[in-house]
Amino acid sequence: MKLQVGFMLITISIFSSAFAGERRYIVSTRTAGIEINEFPLWTDRTWPDSCLKATLRGTQSDQKIFCEDGFSGLKPKKGTLTIGTEVELLDSHECGTMAYVRVLTGPLSRETGCISANALSSIKP
Repeated sequence: MKLQVGFMLITISIFSSAFAGERRYIVSTRTAGIEINEFPLWTDRTWPDSCLKATLRGTQSDQKIFCEDGFSGLKPKKGTLTIGTEVELLDSHECGTMAYVRVLTGPLSRETGCISANALSSIKP
């Protein structure tokens, strides 16, 4: 049993790290019939959920705090990535279901953060 668990853990760690270091490009996506061409580079995986909750249930002040300005020196977003921006995939565990990336081109070059995995493609637009 211990051997099976050990093999499973090794397999999972090899599989999850196999994609780290790969290059991807920001691409346009469609959500509910709306084309999206810009994507926020979130500071970490908690901000998108906080922003969504503030948007759905909060006031405009909450939305501004949790989606734009932040508080106590913490910012929800590092900026916005546009179509064609090249990124490098990093450890997938850092951002939960989102992709953890390092920006390689554009004004946010060298920044790291979380971005929607749907915004990424291995094919340059």
